Amino acid sequence: KIIKYKNLVISRFLLYNNIMKKELRSKYLLIRKNIPNRYKLDEIIYQKVINHPKVKQSKTIFIYVSFNYEVDTIKIIEYLLKYKEVAVPKIENNKMNFYLINNLSELSPGTFNILEPTTKRVLTDFSNAICITPGICFSFY
Repeated sequence: KIIKYKNLVISRFLLYNNIMKKELRSKYLLIRKNIPNRYKLDEIIYQKVINHPKVKQSKTIFIYVSFNYEVDTIKIIEYLLKYKEVAVPKIENNKMNFYLINNLSELSPGTFNILEPTTKRVLTDFSNAICITPGICFSFY
């Protein structure tokens, strides 16, 4: 069934799905924020990432810069910069571009105070690369 919501005509399924995503995201962000041993778990994730065969085989790593209560990627980025090309995202004109960085000093606060690259080296070659993306909860189909 098609319905109107905030001047948009959308299906009831899409509206319900969007509301559910927001509720689930809020719920799990609160859980993540309150994990007592979050830093120990971040260390476990760090070890798994840097030792993952796909990461070791890839020439370039596309990775987000962590913010607030996301899994800490700063330590991962620091490690990867020693051995790999590292590209981090920046939103420009509603489009996500990835910029190569050589060190963390090439990041500065941008939109929503999230660290963004200050370099001008846009990366467009996605071959032999892996992308590490943030996510708070997932569904399996």
